[in-house]
Amino acid sequence: MQRQTLVATLLAVVSLSAQPPAQTPAVTSPEVTPERHIMFRIFAPHAQKISVFSTDLFGLNLRHDMAKRDDGVWEVDAGPIDPGAYRYNFDVDGVSVMDPRSASVSESNGNAWSMVYVPGADFMETKEVPHGAVSSVTYYSKSLGKFRRMHVYTPPGYETSSQKYPIFYLLHGAGDCDDSWTSVGRAGFIIDNLIAAGKAKPMVIVMPAGHTSTQPLRGLDFNDEFAVWSSMKQGGAWLVAGAHRAPYGGRNSLEAIGETCARSLPQRPPESAQTEALQLTVDTEIGAGVVACLHDNRI
Repeated sequence: MQRQTLVATLLAVVSLSAQPPAQTPAVTSPEVTPERHIMFRIFAPHAQKISVFSTDLFGLNLRHDMAKRDDGVWEVDAGPIDPGAYRYNFDVDGVSVMDPRSASVSESNGNAWSMVYVPGADFMETKEVPHGAVSSVTYYSKSLGKFRRMHVYTPPGYETSSQKYPIFYLLHGAGDCDDSWTSVGRAGFIIDNLIAAGKAKPMVIVMPAGHTSTQPLRGLDFNDEFAVWSSMKQGGAWLVAGAHRAPYGGRNSLEAIGETCARSLPQRPPESAQTEALQLTVDTEIGAGVVACLHDNRI
C-alpha cells in the first residue's frame, strides 16, 4: 500500500513538472506610433501602483500613472510627443525600474535611464550618410587620483586619414555625464548629418565628464563642483584654437581640458549665452580649429 502511494505521488510530481509554465504576455515597450504617441508597458502582475517617470516627457508633471490590464501588463499612452530622444523610468510601488523590454539606455550623473526616440527631427535622424565612430575612453586623472571616462567622436574616414582635424570640446548639462550627449543628445548623428550636408567640417568631438563625483543633485541647487561657468568667455563658451591628429590627442591635453571643465561655478550663465554657445555646433567656421567647452541646459 505504501509503495502504491509513493508511486502515485511520484507520478503526480512528474506530471506537474511536465506541464508548461504559465505564459507571460508578449510585451512591447516602448512602442512609438505613427501619430507620435508612445505606449509604455511593463509586466508586473503583483504590483499595486506603477507610473512612468520622465522630466524630459512630462516636465513638472513628472509622471503618468499606468493602468493594469487583466493579464498583468500595465500600460499608458503618452502623446502626441514632439520628435526627439527622451529618458524615462518606471516607478513600481515606489521603486525606480528601467524598462526591461528596452535595450536603449542613457546615463546621467549617478543614474541610468531607459530611452525612447520619436522620429521626425530631420537634423538628428539616422540617415544613409557616412557615419563616424563614438568611443568610450577611460584615462587616469593625476589631479583627482582616479580613473575618469570621456566619450570621443571621430568623423568618417578618421582611422585611415593622416590629416589634422579641429577639436570640439562639448560639455553636458549640470545633471548629466559624459555619456549624455551621444545617447539622449544624439550628438554623433547630428554631426554626421551636418558634415554630410556640408554645414560643418569634419572634426573630433570630445565630451568630458563635468562632475568629479556621482552625488545626486540637491534639488535645483547646481552649486556643486560642476564645471565651466567660472571659466566661460565669449558669451557662454570658452574658446581655444587648436587642431588634432594623434589618436584622441595627447592624454595630457585631454586631461587638462577635462580638469578645467571640472571646476566650480559661481552662477548660471544667461539664457542668451546658452544660445550663442549652441550656435557654434552648426557654424562652418568651427572647422578653423575652434574648441568649445559649453553648457546646454536641456540635457
